Amino acid sequence: MNRPELNKRNVPVTFFIASSSNIKIEAVKRFIYESSSNVPMIYYSVQGASSHVNEQPVGENEILKGAINRVLSAKDIDPRGEVYISMENGIEWDSESETWKDYAIVLTFVPSYGSINYVKSSAVVFPKTLVEITYNKCGSFVSNTVGKTLQEEGLVSKHDDPHLDLTGVSRIEILKESLKEVISYLPQGIWLKNP
Repeated sequence: MNRPELNKRNVPVTFFIASSSNIKIEAVKRFIYESSSNVPMIYYSVQGASSHVNEQPVGENEILKGAINRVLSAKDIDPRGEVYISMENGIEWDSESETWKDYAIVLTFVPSYGSINYVKSSAVVFPKTLVEITYNKCGSFVSNTVGKTLQEEGLVSKHDDPHLDLTGVSRIEILKESLKEVISYLPQGIWLKNP
């Protein structure tokens, strides 16, 4: 009896990125390019997917809410997706080290399986004083981010990738590593399915 070869599809797995951010798109591109899977993968960016949270999310609940809102918004905008991906960065107070840490929740949603999985990226410490300055700006965290404050203060060159200047590792690489992990939790049927 002939059996289909495992991990072999005749059409690519389609990833719909719930963002138009160049950094997030590049992270997915690098993940696909560096993947050792023999399953073809392609991606699409869904323009206009909204997080419906503050510009600077604070705490795991708000970061997760933003990530979930983005994938649901992306699905509403373009329902053709097989796997939706969202990446929502935010800050959280670490009482143990008494520091503010920035990390992303990287989330996948597979509508056909009703599957949602997420991981937290590695965290980067943000200077406490810069978090306070951002909070005290007009609009506070609703309309300001610590990344923009870091750039305005001349501490980083790019507000959307302060990680590179603060740690020497780009936000793209941090997100790509988290993508590797969360993609490994996708339902196995995704890799076998031949629509």
